[in-house]
Amino acid sequence: MSTFDDGSCDDSPEKVRCKAFVFVTPRKRCSPILNTSTEDTDDSSSVHELVIVDTESHVRFTHNPSLDPWTYDLLLLKDLRVFIDSTPGCGCLFHELFPQATEYLVTISVANEGLRHSLLSMAAIIRDMFQTREPSALFLTKKLQSLRLVQASLSRNTIDESLFAAIMCMVFTDYCMNDMLALKHHVGGLYLVYKHLQQRRKLTPLSRYIARVAGSKANLRVACYWGDFPQWPVFSDMDEKEDRKWLSAKVGFSRGMQSRDIEWALACFEINNLWHRTYTFAKRASIYRAVDPDAEDKISRDYQILQNKFQQWKAREVLINQEINEEFTQLINLSSETVPRFLHHDPLSIQDRFYAKLVNQWRAAQIYASRILSFPPNLSASAIDICRTHAALGQAAFNGPQWECLFHAGTVLGPLERSWILEQCKAIAAKMTVLVPLVRNMEKVWQEYRGDWNAFGKLYPRKDDTWFR
Repeated sequence: MSTFDDGSCDDSPEKVRCKAFVFVTPRKRCSPILNTSTEDTDDSSSVHELVIVDTESHVRFTHNPSLDPWTYDLLLLKDLRVFIDSTPGCGCLFHELFPQATEYLVTISVANEGLRHSLLSMAAIIRDMFQTREPSALFLTKKLQSLRLVQASLSRNTIDESLFAAIMCMVFTDYCMNDMLALKHHVGGLYLVYKHLQQRRKLTPLSRYIARVAGSKANLRVACYWGDFPQWPVFSDMDEKEDRKWLSAKVGFSRGMQSRDIEWALACFEINNLWHRTYTFAKRASIYRAVDPDAEDKISRDYQILQNKFQQWKAREVLINQEINEEFTQLINLSSETVPRFLHHDPLSIQDRFYAKLVNQWRAAQIYASRILSFPPNLSASAIDICRTHAALGQAAFNGPQWECLFHAGTVLGPLERSWILEQCKAIAAKMTVLVPLVRNMEKVWQEYRGDWNAFGKLYPRKDDTWFR
């Protein structure tokens, strides 16, 4: 015989603590058993407790109530939350500037079933990647449920920030599964939802944040894979003014942001715009060269316009001020032996890690743009600086799309430097397994597509080459 607390009885002085007595006896009908023991009771009087023993089935020693779907989903979110929090922002560098991003999404998902299932599918696939196993039944189930619920919301014309966020989670899982056709449709669908919200003046801070994510890296990943023009346009100066307003409010999605981080976020938004413009420039150049006898003149003109945008970015006040700080840091740490170095090159001391990652993005985009020219300038210095910065960043290099910068550096460096780059990218892919197929293709792309306008797009694996195969 064994005992355990039921947990459902009143502990008030008027009542004794409840006990359940479990007997294992030969198979027979249920029978009432009278217990007269006073052990472990809260008063001195005898207590008679009637216990029904069911010997027709196995006895449960713990209370395990059935959960309604809503409670079950919330418990799952709680259990899987660590996989969302610990995921490096492999696509968007600015994600690390928003400390309340995950908390806000989880909070609004409590009241929205479609977003909740989308978040759960995203958390499940992240868990599967961290554990380097095939996509789990949980992921596949939640993905199907989220698709059904999102479609139902669209049919009812219930279009809001929660639906926008749910589709963005689908974009993430599409990318993880290398389902590029679904990714293309969902990125295009996000733009239609964005325009719908914009026209009805329903763009919330979360909606604007998602637009920046979808309209930058997700948009370009689709374009690079298919070799098409981007589905989203470049964001305008007016968009930046609107973004500054909601960022400065520091409520909801932007709650907890540091004042200086607002300027970093805006600078990061514009870096993504520069990537968009650079890819579009490269795509147009390929078209000019195919059909236009004046192609090189037009390419040179477009390149100068693009260079003006690059210089405007570096003229931002927050970047000018930080550049001064970085130069001072270099002066006082000229012979630092504690800073990791890139091969035989001088080590680089860094004062602000986020600034260093931003400038690496700027250098990589510059390399990409300049390689489109028939006679590009010498780009080795920029490529070496990318690698020196990556080495100095240490573990911070794993957060954000720094591997992309290394790839572009590899397009202009030699075999020794490429070997170092490959080792760094493999280390990143070990933590973000979705990158494994892309890193696997790097050396081949460097050798066979060095002069291709869309060499980066050649990295993307075909349908049957994924991280779980």
